[in-house]
Amino acid sequence: WGRRGRDPDRMESRGQAFLQKVRDGFLSEAKLFPNAFTIIDASQSLELVEQAIKTTLEEKFTSWGYPI
Repeated sequence: WGRRGRDPDRMESRGQAFLQKVRDGFLSEAKLFPNAFTIIDASQSLELVEQAIKTTLEEKFTSWGYPI
């Protein structure tokens, strides 16, 4: 279950149940603080994930008064 063919790291070695708890915790935080978190579907292609990150950062920085 390691990243892209690597051996599992310390977090990944804790198992699927642990990783699900971590994910659930972040999703709960995202619901409580929607302006502080953005959920990006990382199961998409690398190009789509990169574009989602770029778009999100541009929107956030612009909303904070830092035009890109």
